Amino acid sequence: MNEFEEFFEYGEEDLFFYMLENGYLIMAGVDKNNDPLYRMTEKMVEDFPDLFHEHMSFTNELIFDLWTKGFVEVNMDNDAKWRILPNEKTFKFRDYEEDLTHEEWLLMEEINEMIDEDTS
Repeated sequence: MNEFEEFFEYGEEDLFFYMLENGYLIMAGVDKNNDPLYRMTEKMVEDFPDLFHEHMSFTNELIFDLWTKGFVEVNMDNDAKWRILPNEKTFKFRDYEEDLTHEEWLLMEEINEMIDEDTS
């Protein structure tokens, strides 16, 4: 059973606003069309783990695709945790827009946003 099943009767838009208003999503930036991008919060992990894990599975597939296309490096650290590392193509991903799906482009935007946050 889906954790959000009780909200489906209200529609996808209502569900989205519920998640945003209750701290399950936060605005993470904007895409190339100035449409907002959102990030799941720890509250989502705690209260709706199945939805979060489904999202993470999709994201992991995108990261694998980006790695195979050479947009990121993926390495395992000493604690056996996977780390996504930038390379030169990471910062120039906008030059390769035709090589990326829309979802990959959005993830590259998010990755660069996180890099900017870490370096500021």
